[in-house]
Amino acid sequence: MTETTDLTNRPGNDSQGPFIEPLPQPLDNALAAVKAQAEAVHIQVATDMAGQRDFSERWLVVTDRQLLFLRPPGGDPSEQIPIHSVRSARIETLVGGGRLEVERKQGKPAYLYYSNTLTPKFAEVAEGINQLVEGQTLRLPTIVERTRCQQCRRRLPEKDGVCPACVDKLATFKRLLAYMAPYKYQAVLALLLTAVTSLLPLIPPKINQYILDDVLPVKAAGPQDTTDQLAWAVGILLLVNILILAGSISRRWLNAWVGLRAAQGLRTQLYQALLHLPLGHYHKRKAGTLISRMTKDAELVEDYLVFDVPYLLSNSLMVLGILAILFTTNWTLTLYVLLPIPPIILGSSLIWKRMGVYWRRWSTRWSRLQAQLNESIKGIRVVKAFAQEDREGDRFDQHNNELRTAAVRAERSWLVFFLVTNFIMGWGVFLVWYFGGQQVVHGQLQLGQLMAFISYIWMLYQPLQWFGDFYSFMIRAFAGAERTFEVIDARSEPFADPRAIAVPRIRGRVEFKKASFGYDPGKPVLKGLDLCVEPGEMIGLVGRSGAGKSTLVTLITGLLQNAVSMH
Repeated sequence: MTETTDLTNRPGNDSQGPFIEPLPQPLDNALAAVKAQAEAVHIQVATDMAGQRDFSERWLVVTDRQLLFLRPPGGDPSEQIPIHSVRSARIETLVGGGRLEVERKQGKPAYLYYSNTLTPKFAEVAEGINQLVEGQTLRLPTIVERTRCQQCRRRLPEKDGVCPACVDKLATFKRLLAYMAPYKYQAVLALLLTAVTSLLPLIPPKINQYILDDVLPVKAAGPQDTTDQLAWAVGILLLVNILILAGSISRRWLNAWVGLRAAQGLRTQLYQALLHLPLGHYHKRKAGTLISRMTKDAELVEDYLVFDVPYLLSNSLMVLGILAILFTTNWTLTLYVLLPIPPIILGSSLIWKRMGVYWRRWSTRWSRLQAQLNESIKGIRVVKAFAQEDREGDRFDQHNNELRTAAVRAERSWLVFFLVTNFIMGWGVFLVWYFGGQQVVHGQLQLGQLMAFISYIWMLYQPLQWFGDFYSFMIRAFAGAERTFEVIDARSEPFADPRAIAVPRIRGRVEFKKASFGYDPGKPVLKGLDLCVEPGEMIGLVGRSGAGKSTLVTLITGLLQNAVSMH
């Protein structure tokens, strides 16, 4: 619900708020020259257009006596309209922008143009002017809908939404981990199991090296009985693999136990937030979009907590352990192994930002598809009654094609990067075979050491490849988390507001006289409505598909809320 403030007794330019913007000094001097000292300023806002095609600054100042249209640099009023001569004010949507139309009781209307970014602000301004014209108490919201990010000025995926480009990824990651806090002991045990099962796979290549170099009599002058050593080596190798299997099963079970409960807590908090959101929030966002937060976005976060976070630790430990072994074994060959990594890191830094944009776009397209599907299914009776199957099918095809296009672009970019990365990584193995083979031929390196070295290389490249996939998974999960947290952090119904009045139990007939209703003050849905509902009487409203019953319920509820607040 939009928060409003009583602005009747504003003391002029000293007040702060979205509708009292600081005037430049020349315009402030010009305003002081054309208004009386006791004249209170109620609205003082700037626009970014002087005409339909002229992008320059203009100012609107509304006092308790007049409307002033000021133009820089000197601030000379281009329009000066007494408040008593104004009939009404409204906004009109144009291509790429809009305009505020002030209709006079006599004479031509006055216009003030603005771009699409300022549409929510001037919708409230128009309603504020109408309140002053009708002699009502001026009530304007303290928060105006945002369509662009205040930091980077990018267009937001949804009004008042989160800008994906400006979200603090580290803060989002910490906030997700906080859902595991109630299960900290299980999480610590899972981390220990992850560490153990990550380091155990480093043992088998060393055992293989021992078998090749010390157990099998490859270079012996005569036959040697090394059966016992071979049996011990094979037995230890078998035991290590059994421990790896048992540890992996235990680790995955515990990770799933912790991750699924953390995701359960997130979904519970999200559902509680949905229950306590004001009706205005549901008016601005379609039901299917909110359902997508609970299903698709929460699922992405769940997969991230259950699978990706544990693998982040295990693969990090494995990479560090392998690098330590490789450097202690043969540091010159290790440099050949690491040679392909710098171009991979450079390519990753170039592709990651683009992939983040692609996956956020895919998430937005998915929400729109689900919203349209929810509307069509809920309103299927209306669709069939008015034979709108083809129209709904075309709408679905459009959203489905947009989703496919976003997914194809993301997967295509990622596939090319993944294949090129694998090809570059293969060069490290080729270099080790060539230079390592020369060292074996010249007796500088044993065959078992070379084979163990190559085994560690393949073990190293697997987690490095996973880190590339991990960023893709992380971007998807963070996009879902940002959209989920947006709902959780939204303003809930102000039940604790001391000005709130409890609605008594309503029985019998319900009557409204000259009632007005709108989720936003600047966009009233109904004005001057007379409505009487007798006991047992049924009323139907016709709107777009799926809107009939829900619109009636929200309308009656909103009218009741307004009636109580006026009382």
